[in-house]
Amino acid sequence: MSTADGRIALNATLLKEQRKKFGLSQEKLAEACLKQGLSVSVSSIKRAELGMNVLYRTATQLAAFYSISLDKLLANTAPINAPSKELKTPSIFPYYKKPLLTIVLEIGPQPY
Repeated sequence: MSTADGRIALNATLLKEQRKKFGLSQEKLAEACLKQGLSVSVSSIKRAELGMNVLYRTATQLAAFYSISLDKLLANTAPINAPSKELKTPSIFPYYKKPLLTIVLEIGPQPY
């Protein structure tokens, strides 16, 4: 998901796994990116691996370095082989076959 300033959240776990698979520290990753003409700072790598939003440019450059699609790096995307999580109906409503959604609206004082 993107923010108003063009920053997006990446899958922090996947990023760490990829970096460790390459046997790189965050500093060495930044250096390796620079050698490939990719401008990714250590602070951007740290931010991404902490689950904070990063610039779209940073995300695309990390995807290019790891040779994986940007879609795969985005947060909130489950791996293809991940088990699906089905919504379960609370046991206090056993007669409902579908999950129950409750919406509560709080209405403040109305101007008269």
